[in-house]
Amino acid sequence: MKPKKLAVFGQTVKIRYVKDLVEKQEISGDYLDGIIRIDADLDSKLMYLTLLHEAIHALFDRLGVGQVVNGGVEEIICDNIAMLIYENFELEIKKPRPKARPKPNSDSN
Repeated sequence: MKPKKLAVFGQTVKIRYVKDLVEKQEISGDYLDGIIRIDADLDSKLMYLTLLHEAIHALFDRLGVGQVVNGGVEEIICDNIAMLIYENFELEIKKPRPKARPKPNSDSN
């Protein structure tokens, strides 16, 4: 299952699957302005690694890490944290919670 959004400290980050991202831009994914783009044709392992990598960028953006860490160092950190998580944890995407229905008012008699 390919997730369509992530929650990063209360902020919704949308995920878009884009055809030919690798071919046209020579990247498997990116994060910009609250949107993660992932190449639509990646195999499962590379898709999850890329998604983890970009989710870490989203987290760093939310934390303001870019103000103290340069882009090259951030890339190395994101790559390695993503690989650590992928190699050591069984991951599954949470299913969205159904919206709660309002309870009927019992005082309406």
